[in-house]
Amino acid sequence: MVHLANPLSSYLRRSGKTQKEIAIDSGLSRSAINNYYHNTNVKPNEAVMVANSADDFELNMEIASQLFGIFKLMDGKKLNGNALTIDAYTELEEREQQERYVRDNIRTLLRDGPLDKSETAVLNEYALDDMDALIMRLTRFNAECLKLGVTPMDLFKKKRREYEEKEYMEV
Repeated sequence: MVHLANPLSSYLRRSGKTQKEIAIDSGLSRSAINNYYHNTNVKPNEAVMVANSADDFELNMEIASQLFGIFKLMDGKKLNGNALTIDAYTELEEREQQERYVRDNIRTLLRDGPLDKSETAVLNEYALDDMDALIMRLTRFNAECLKLGVTPMDLFKKKRREYEEKEYMEV
């Protein structure tokens, strides 16, 4: 089950929409949206209906995280949704990740062939730093999109053909 209380509250604050508008846009009842807002379980199909109607990257990532076990954006109080703060922490995480990459010879560990126990531990620690930097970059990317008034998917749609032509992605 999905819990939407915090992400829905954040979305409503960000968007200026009301629970009633979400109900109308999603096709769900006002009482259902009110229940979700107060942390009752949400059926997966109804969570998807809310996500589709909101068309909001942060809300979609939160729902996807709960439904599919993927990571979510950094949304803690320390960042407070402030783009400059997010940028500063992104820079910090990227610096830590890059320092470990160089210090621990990660390129060498990525070669073909099995890793010994020590190499596995080193690569695991690097992967954790890499994840920190990646999620912070995604969080900053979302802040950039908000500033531009577009969604990450809007920008992805503009670049997808290029990625396919460069054979970074399959068609």
